Amino acid sequence: MLPSDNVVGIIGAFPDPSVDLDADRLGWTTGTGFDHLAKLGVPTGAAFAEWEDFWWPDDEDDPEAKRWLLRAVYLTWEQVDILLWNQIAQDLGVKPRAPVFAKFVDLAWGGKRVCL
Repeated sequence: MLPSDNVVGIIGAFPDPSVDLDADRLGWTTGTGFDHLAKLGVPTGAAFAEWEDFWWPDDEDDPEAKRWLLRAVYLTWEQVDILLWNQIAQDLGVKPRAPVFAKFVDLAWGGKRVCL
């Protein structure tokens, strides 16, 4: 568990959620992953950084891999819980969920402690 209130989320939106096999069932045919995440209670419009990069380490070598839009945002513990649930929902295939993944950084530890 992270010990402070200085939690930053690095949130990556799926490059194109509308092409997911379950896009119709999940309501992902329009909007971005960030739009769907905001509906779950984690807005990212006030991100303090935004960039494009690969989410998975080996994607640079994959010619079919796409870059993801990444945003760094300050999070409340409630938002961390939502993002953790979102990851579990992705793994289990249940909903509600948003087409995003997240990593957490605790700034009180100098950004060296990361929880995935």
